[in-house]
Amino acid sequence: MTQGRAEKFTEMSLEALRDSGHRITKQRKVVIECLAAADEPLSAPEVYERLSREVEGAQVDRVSVYRALDTLLQLKLVHKVSPNGAYLGCTHQNCVHSHHIMSRCTGCDDVRELDVPNEVVAPLLFHMKNTLKFTPDPHVLHMDGLCDSCSAG
Repeated sequence: MTQGRAEKFTEMSLEALRDSGHRITKQRKVVIECLAAADEPLSAPEVYERLSREVEGAQVDRVSVYRALDTLLQLKLVHKVSPNGAYLGCTHQNCVHSHHIMSRCTGCDDVRELDVPNEVVAPLLFHMKNTLKFTPDPHVLHMDGLCDSCSAG
């Protein structure tokens, strides 16, 4: 994330934890900061490794990393990126009221998050529910494909 987006993500996450009645523990804070500093989605083991290596005195165990990520996921502050289940900090301030498409390039694994208006997504969700009798998560949709750089090669 860029510096400004990282700061917004950190502030938004800490505020959401407070507002939802969760404690702001040292472990949760360093996990949030780790995701904010990342330029790509990170798996739970990658978060743990970075914290073990980079944060002096962090003393975060694996279980605390998983618990912190689960809490952030429940609060919709992070997204799980398919197919490997890595975590990406949500960079949209109005995340609770919008839909996102997570695009993942199958060539270079670049992941992007796109905010999509309800008018665009609603017909697809309606079609999925009525045709397949399948109710997708209305908040995040995942799409694989090739980015401009990989498709040009």
